[in-house]
Amino acid sequence: MYTSNTFAYRVILFLTIVTKFKFDETKLVHDFLYVVVQWGLPTVSTGAVLGMLAGVLSGCIESIGDYYACARLAGAPPPPIHAVNRGNYGN
Repeated sequence: MYTSNTFAYRVILFLTIVTKFKFDETKLVHDFLYVVVQWGLPTVSTGAVLGMLAGVLSGCIESIGDYYACARLAGAPPPPIHAVNRGNYGN
């Protein structure tokens, strides 16, 4: 079991080796896989995917409302649709 200090040390050491020295890609992949498999392979469930999609959708809807609320508070005219679309695309 690694403590956070040991893990941080390994990350710093790994980044130092990668940025300052020539390295073998196969060893790099092996070291990466060792760190990933150390805690187990990542898992994805249907509930997690649907929860994330719901969060993204609600964030987009809330963002649209924020544009109109800010315009109303500032006393400015409502933003044009293309500006709201462009702003939502950036989110």
